[in-house]
Amino acid sequence: IALEPEDADARLNLGVALYRAGRIDDAVKAYQTALEKRKQFPTAYFNLGMAFAHQGNFEEAEKAYREALAQKPSFREAHNN
Repeated sequence: IALEPEDADARLNLGVALYRAGRIDDAVKAYQTALEKRKQFPTAYFNLGMAFAHQGNFEEAEKAYREALAQKPSFREAHNN
């Protein structure tokens, strides 16, 4: 991220690492930053949905899953969640 601050994939990966470390609030911020860098990013929306659900914020989780599905209708995990 220090070398390529506009790299949406790096921001997504940071979010995954933070999520796995239990730092859900920070993961949400990383996913949101990834989405600022790239609007068409269904994986980031899906991960954002997972983080919101983990927080108990199911309304925002649903919105994120729906956006992931709008961008990639075949996204099975988003359908399941």
